Amino acid sequence: MKSIVRAIGKPPRDVMPAITNLVDSGALEGTPRAFSLTTTWRRILSDVVAIEAKVTDWRQGARQAARNRLLAHRSFLALPKDIARRAASDPYVASNGLGVFEVDPNGSVRVLRRSPKRTPRVPYYYYSVANLIACE
Repeated sequence: MKSIVRAIGKPPRDVMPAITNLVDSGALEGTPRAFSLTTTWRRILSDVVAIEAKVTDWRQGARQAARNRLLAHRSFLALPKDIARRAASDPYVASNGLGVFEVDPNGSVRVLRRSPKRTPRVPYYYYSVANLIACE
């Protein structure tokens, strides 16, 4: 519970009702001290993909796409054709596990670099998504 409160940045009095809703809806399981997503929700949220699209300043887009790796299993840059090839071979893009989509003027998209699947480093995303679903 403490780690969830810390990750979300809200007081325990706001977090506990949301956790209770998540447990009641079958999204979370555990004890008052430790929670995890249920097997069903792990399957639903098994491959979150982020796409950062930029027309100019692809390096800024690469930094944002790298930050997206905190929340997503895969992160891609979508760039115009003339910029995408440079970005796909950039060491920063490779070292951060970013994929690159090449978008041509007619809207066709081609994968130039795949993004390997990695476990997101921030669980807040999962709790937020599950909470939204639990509140519906």
